[in-house]
Amino acid sequence: MSDIRQTSFTVSGALTRDEFNEAVKAVGLFRRMWLIVFVGSALIAFQSVSLSADGGSVRPVPLGAAVVFIAVWLGIVRVLTTRYYRVGHASEEKQTTADDTGITVSRGDETRHMAWRELSRYRETTRLHVLVGRRGGKACLLVVPKRLFGRPDESELFSAFLSNQVGRRH
Repeated sequence: MSDIRQTSFTVSGALTRDEFNEAVKAVGLFRRMWLIVFVGSALIAFQSVSLSADGGSVRPVPLGAAVVFIAVWLGIVRVLTTRYYRVGHASEEKQTTADDTGITVSRGDETRHMAWRELSRYRETTRLHVLVGRRGGKACLLVVPKRLFGRPDESELFSAFLSNQVGRRH
């Protein structure tokens, strides 16, 4: 393990929209909001049902409102992920370097560095390495596609390296 801590990894490439969407799902960026939407929709839908001794009835307006509530949320999630994808310049070519000090992402003449203490979670999917952190008051999502590594064993070493760096504080 000590040799993994002293390793440096550098990859270059761009993130596709599908990869970004997969990363958002992997870290559960909107998971809490989905719970609120589900509970809110269920409460609205329950308002549409009336039970009586003669049977039950369904009022269409509250039921329709629950459906609209879910549809609006789906639209909001799509708009937000599209905005985050564009604002983060995810489709542009970047160079990512991870070493014992943290992760540095370079795009053109812009360079950003995040120390390991700023990163709180690491998730891995079949196609991605995903890191979540905070800088100031903003959440950060760092995504490194596995396809950018020359060999599969490099991606596995990178995974062990990230687990070691992010996981050793918890």
